[in-house]
Formats: sequence, structure tokens, C-alpha cells
Amino acid sequence: MDQPDRSPWRFGVPAVCLAAGLLLAATHGVSGGDEIRRSDAPRLVDLVREAQQSVDRLTAERDSLSTEIDSHHGGSPGSHAALGAITRRSAELAVDAGTVPMRGPGLVVTLNDAQRDAEGRFPRDASPDDLVVHQQDIQVLASAVEWYYIDHKKYPESTKPTALSNPQENQQKGLFRLLEPIRYIDRLPEDRFQDTMVDRNGLLFEFGSGGNPSATGKRIEAWILVSRGPDHVVDSRHIDTFPVGTVAQEYSPTNGLKSSGDMIRYGGNYNEGNWFLNGKRINFTNP
Repeated sequence: MDQPDRSPWRFGVPAVCLAAGLLLAATHGVSGGDEIRRSDAPRLVDLVREAQQSVDRLTAERDSLSTEIDSHHGGSPGSHAALGAITRRSAELAVDAGTVPMRGPGLVVTLNDAQRDAEGRFPRDASPDDLVVHQQDIQVLASAVEWYYIDHKKYPESTKPTALSNPQENQQKGLFRLLEPIRYIDRLPEDRFQDTMVDRNGLLFEFGSGGNPSATGKRIEAWILVSRGPDHVVDSRHIDTFPVGTVAQEYSPTNGLKSSGDMIRYGGNYNEGNWFLNGKRINFTNP
């Protein structure tokens, strides 16, 4: 007797059931007993919508800041009006402020309170007011000497009054160091109280510094500037070895224009030497 053919479903159904069981087991392991897809899980469309809202918010903030910047830089109508008012007021004051070129008759002012001769020197009958300009020359030169010291930690060498016109003297040292390579002063002022009948070639202020190293064995960083004063006579001695052995006699305006004495400035470590000023000894123990 023939046996009937066996159906393939006899083996397919158990295989499908086995696969379904494995899938359920894997899902349970992944979810940990919870739902894999919850109802509150974010969707792609929701993420896109939130991103667009963020972009719109930042764009509005940018436009607001841009408008504020324009208003601070004159972009607003009110700012333009204020700027126009300021410009018109400035134009009205331009003439009074002297910013507009003018044409027409002018005014010449002549200062004659410190007259000098054709060579720029003071006359012998100079008045006390004439001394003001001369004192300014000394002060400017003294300031240049101190600026030189700041840069070089030493003062220029002693300079004779005749160094300006005597080719035998080295014009690359002393006060001439104030002219180059760094220009500490525009020019070296002349002693305005030199005797124009004798000193026709021009004299500098006499400058002394450094002491007397050959005798003391050391250099002293101190300096002195000496002008002849209104009497046109040098009353101080040994200026080139200042502050060692110098005898300085200072002019005092209270004694009149015909009194003796020189116009003097000094600085640096002048009390480390041994010299006399107006008869008083100046040294370390008696500064």
C-alpha cells in the first residue's frame, strides 16, 4: 500500500516558531523589559521644527543688535540731526577759533625788554630784565647735560669757552656731545655776557666736570656751568677740574648789575669733591 507524501509545512512551522521565539528573546534583552518605542520618543520632524525655531530666534536677536549699533553710530534720524547741528555750530565758530585762513592787514608785535647787539649779545648796561633770557639759556643747557647723563651714566668732559671758534680744540668732546649722534639741544648757546670788544669769535659757557682724576685717582660725576655775568669778567677759577679745587663766585642780582660774580649752575655729585662757592667750602662733610 502506497504511503502519502509528507507536507513541507511539517518542518517549516517549527522553524518559524523557533525564529519568532529567538526574536522575542532578543527584543526582551534589548528593552530590559520596557517598551522599545515609546509614545513620547522624539520624531525627526519635531527635531527639524525645533532647529528652525532656534534659527528664527537668533536671527531676530541679530537684527535687534544691528539696529542698536546703527543708532549709536549715527544711523538713526535723531543722531543725524544732532551731528548736523554740531557741524553747523563748528562752522559758525571757525573764524573766532582761528581755523579759517584770513587776509588783510596784520599786527606786528616787537619784544624789546631784552635787547641785544647785532651779534645777539647783551650790552654792558643791561637791566635785570635782560638777565631772564640769559638764565633761560643756562637752564636749557643744564637740562641737556642731565639728559645726556641719563643715557650715558656720565657727564660730558670739561669744555673751554673758546672751543666754539678754536680749531685746535677737539669739538667732538665736552658739550659738543650734546649735538650728536643724539641731539639733546638744538645748538650750544653762547655766553651773552662776553666782552664784544675782545671776544669777537664767540664764547661758550665754561663747563667743568669729572674732578681731577690725575690727582685724585677717580672721576667724580659732577658738573658746573659758568657765565661771566653782567660785569663781563670771569671771577671763578679752576672750573675745568670741578668739583676739585674750583673757586666759584656767584653773581647776585641784589648787588646790582655792576657787581662781581658769575652766573652759575651746578649738579651731580658735587659734594663728593672739595671746592669753594662764595667763600664756603663744599665737600662731603659740608655739602
